[in-house]
Formats: sequence, structure tokens, C-alpha cells
Amino acid sequence: MTQDEARRLIIQEMRERLAHIPYRGADAGIGKFEALRRERPELFTFRSRADQWQVVHGWMLKAGLVTQ
Repeated sequence: MTQDEARRLIIQEMRERLAHIPYRGADAGIGKFEALRRERPELFTFRSRADQWQVVHGWMLKAGLVTQ
């Protein structure tokens, strides 16, 4: 899976998972990230030189899903 495909699908999943959480700090994001990685490992087959949490956290920040 390419990073662009993974980004689109992961952001879509995270929007659904974070929709009911009023405070969306990094702690909320990492918990949902870990759960998603366990439940949907196929989304995390993209290549990255950086740690996948750092990559996905950056995507989530840009999408306005979490705050720092």
C-alpha cells in the first residue's frame, strides 16, 4: 500500500474513531492509533523512514483531528 492510500484510509478511520471525543490531544490520538494498528494491520504496510506513529500523527495534525 502506498503512503497516499494509507493516509486516506487511516484519516477516514481516525475521523470515525475520534468523532465522539471532545478533547483530542496526542494521548487520544496514540490510543486510537494503537487500536487501529491492532485491528487493521493492513493499513500499516506502507513504507516510511520514520516511525509510523510520527507519520500518522503528522497526518492527523494536518487533518485537524488532534492537537499537539
